[in-house]
Amino acid sequence: MTTKTTELEKMRAVHEQSQPIGEFLDWLAGQGIQLMKYAPSSHERWPWESRVAADGRRLGYYRVQRHGPWEGIHGPPEEYKGDDEPLWWRESVEEMLARFFEVDLNAVEDERRALLDEIRKANAS
Repeated sequence: MTTKTTELEKMRAVHEQSQPIGEFLDWLAGQGIQLMKYAPSSHERWPWESRVAADGRRLGYYRVQRHGPWEGIHGPPEEYKGDDEPLWWRESVEEMLARFFEVDLNAVEDERRALLDEIRKANAS
């Protein structure tokens, strides 16, 4: 075989490390636990409102959604700064692991296709 498989080799080298992490992330999803990240928000969709406790203490500013499946008050964590809001993480487990281990999934796919083409050519001969 003459096809370069740099990314495939990198993927194979981290398999033992990535497998349990992937299984854990799959387990979390099976428990209904989803990852989120902060992203720029839209004031029009989620206006800030000040909240005050019954004893007069200011509780801070919270996003309030007036309609839809997430209707209600959503408060930011203590370290929350700026104009961001939590959004569902939309990356697959494979994509997260590849990014973490610095594996280029597009290059992996290209290398797999090149290997298959090489095998097909060898079998055709």
